Amino acid sequence: MRHVVQLYRGEDFLLQALESFADAGLRKGETVLIIATGPHLSACTSALAAKGHNLAAAAGSGQWHAYNAEILLPQIMSGDMPDAKAFDALVGAAIRQAIGFRKKRKMRAFGELVNLLSENDNLKGAEALEDLWNELVPRYRFSLYCAYAMDALDPKRYHGAVQQVCRTHSHFVTDLDNGQFDNHLGQALREILGSELSLMVRRMAVSERNFTVRMTEAEAVKHWLFKNMPLTADKILNAARHHLEAPTGAPALTRLKPMLA
Repeated sequence: MRHVVQLYRGEDFLLQALESFADAGLRKGETVLIIATGPHLSACTSALAAKGHNLAAAAGSGQWHAYNAEILLPQIMSGDMPDAKAFDALVGAAIRQAIGFRKKRKMRAFGELVNLLSENDNLKGAEALEDLWNELVPRYRFSLYCAYAMDALDPKRYHGAVQQVCRTHSHFVTDLDNGQFDNHLGQALREILGSELSLMVRRMAVSERNFTVRMTEAEAVKHWLFKNMPLTADKILNAARHHLEAPTGAPALTRLKPMLA
């Protein structure tokens, strides 16, 4: 059981990740439940059909379940906060129905409800909704994949938003190339802190890493900096962005596939 959160900057990246997530589940014979916006659902179903998946047949057998997040979200909200009873009556019921069709099969779900709240600057509502998801995941034993349209290189996001997102997930991933980002973050650390202090920061970040949330070492360093050296962290992340945004091609999805498989 995993509750993975993905930060992304571009729609193309999200659609590739969603397609890979759904495709892997269908090919493994798992039950797949998708709650996404209308455009994302349409793009995902078209991509899966192009790969040879018969989604009508999969829906008929109970393997494929798709819901429009934009239609579902207002039905589970009470003002700015999600209503627990409404959430269970709709989302919980959808999970129970999907599991009931194929009781001995694993299930994976993708949810975009939280991102709709985040994009409307309702992070408290998104965090409360993640808590409701976290009640369902262990109860029904499925893997959940969430995605937020957040720039992992934006220092402002690390002063609250990203910490909130991390608290409610078991795995934290971004759309950054891990190898490249680690190299450029290391370069920025050395430029601003010097070699000796930058090495010390890395060691402290690794030793104090929050193991309740799995993330790369570079992400752990970034989180440690914003917790312990927030003003310096802004400078370091901006320097890392400068190095990383030199033309190197589009971000690769390959590093995410083990997480999405």
